[in-house]
Amino acid sequence: ALTQWDSAIFELACDRLSDVVEDTDVDVLKYLSRHMQDIADNFYYIPSATDVLFSIGVFFQETEEYAEAIRYYEQSEQYYGDNFELSFNLGYCWFELGEREKAKPYLLRAKGFQPQSREVITYLKQV
Repeated sequence: ALTQWDSAIFELACDRLSDVVEDTDVDVLKYLSRHMQDIADNFYYIPSATDVLFSIGVFFQETEEYAEAIRYYEQSEQYYGDNFELSFNLGYCWFELGEREKAKPYLLRAKGFQPQSREVITYLKQV
């Protein structure tokens, strides 16, 4: 909050946040969740910019807010295009929401990037 939800500062801290999300107080996670849009609003795309939208998606995925994660992953894709991590995470989130038919095309795209990925193969078998 002291940084006024600066997206560059969030990007510097997001790896550490990922490390502690399991042990963090629920009220703190709710507070952060409420302000992720503020961070996204402070993000301005330039080709060399770090993908803050993807990092916000990861935060929501780790806090099991899969619909929110999908929303930010889709925004990330608009700016940065597709890659293995994005496709896999989108497939995973749809899978966790019980939307297996929506998960399947993303998992297949992820498999196209990394055909030998055990995680992708495991989820595709379940889909």
